[in-house]
Amino acid sequence: IIKKNSNFWTAEQRPHLLKMFKKICKKEKAVFHWIKNEKQSHSILNKQLAKSVCEKLNIKNKHIVKGFKKAFMPCRFEIVQKSPLVILDGAHNGAKITSTAYGLKKKKYKKLHLVFALANNKEASEILKKIIPMADYVYLTRFEMARRKCADPILLFKLSKKIAKPNAKLKAYYDPWQALARALRLAKKDDTVLVTGSFFLSGDLRKKWHPEEWVLKNRKSL
Repeated sequence: IIKKNSNFWTAEQRPHLLKMFKKICKKEKAVFHWIKNEKQSHSILNKQLAKSVCEKLNIKNKHIVKGFKKAFMPCRFEIVQKSPLVILDGAHNGAKITSTAYGLKKKKYKKLHLVFALANNKEASEILKKIIPMADYVYLTRFEMARRKCADPILLFKLSKKIAKPNAKLKAYYDPWQALARALRLAKKDDTVLVTGSFFLSGDLRKKWHPEEWVLKNRKSL
C-alpha cells in the first residue's frame, strides 16, 4: 500500500502500528499523514481522513461538503425508524462498539433496548462491557449465517448478566427476528432500540424496514 514517493494516510490510533507505518514511509520516502482521533466517532474520523485526501487532490471544499451529505453506508449507526428510535449498527469489535457507544450518548432517550449478537471468534467479554451497562433491556441473540459461527446467546447472556445494570432485563433468543419483535413491542415512543454486534445481524434485520426489492430500487452503488 505504501508506494515509493507517494502520500500515505491513516486514521489508525494504535502506537505499534503507527510506528510501523512511519518506518515504512521513511524507507519508501512517502509523506505520512495521520488523522488523530480526538475522542470522536469513527464516522467523523473517516470523514476527516477523506477530507484530508480530497484537499491534497485540490478538490474544492464545496464539493467535499456536498459529497459528505450524500455519503452513506447501511448499518453504520443507521437510523431506520423514529418513535421509538431504531438504530442499526454493524459494530463487531471493541473499537467500533466504543464508537457506537459514543454516538449513542449523543442521543436523547429514556430506555435503551439492545438487540445483540456476536461472532464466536471475538473477545466477547471486552466488547460486552462497553455496551451492556448502557442498556435497560438486553436481547442476546445470534445471526443466521451458515459460513460464520455465532457466539451462543446463552453464553452472551451469562457474561452480560454480570455487568448489566442492577434493574436491567435480559433474555436470550435463538431467533433474531423474535428478539427484534420483542424489543419493538416493549419499546416506548421515547425509547431507543439499538441492533448491533454484527453486520450479519444488523444487515439481516434491516430487511424489516428495507426489503430486498427496496434495496435493488434505491441502491446507489453497482
